[in-house]
Amino acid sequence: MTLDSALVQRARTLAHARRTGVSGLIAELLEATPLPGQSRRASFAARWAGKFRLARPVRPAPRFKALAAKYHLRDA
Repeated sequence: MTLDSALVQRARTLAHARRTGVSGLIAELLEATPLPGQSRRASFAARWAGKFRLARPVRPAPRFKALAAKYHLRDA
């Protein structure tokens, strides 16, 4: 594979930020890109968004209340 030197440097910087190598970036891109005629599988987050419910603590939980406030959880 031949790439422009500026693009190689950009890929290395991105790979370093993601704690992987350039080969890992390429593999990630290829795995996420469907072949023509194939549908792309939805991500874990897309499949499960809105499906979980919070379990209410049995006794007062200050940490639970703080996290619920931080993340604007309605069921808290």
